Amino acid sequence: MSDLALYFHTVRHLRPVQVANRVWRRIHRPRADLRPAPPKRTTAGAYAAPVARPQTFFPPDSFRFLNVSRCCAT
Repeated sequence: MSDLALYFHTVRHLRPVQVANRVWRRIHRPRADLRPAPPKRTTAGAYAAPVARPQTFFPPDSFRFLNVSRCCAT
């Protein structure tokens, strides 16, 4: 089968937007941005420590489900 027939049988199932996108991607080759990196920003204010969270570690025989703690000792 010739290349032209092969292309026709492939392209006939595509939407026009898909064909246009394939053409655009063949033509347009983006280049890497070679500009230097922007300078580091200065801090806006004093450091604020995060809020303390409740304990999330439980012993091996305990669990918490829907805020209800249970012990499943054997």
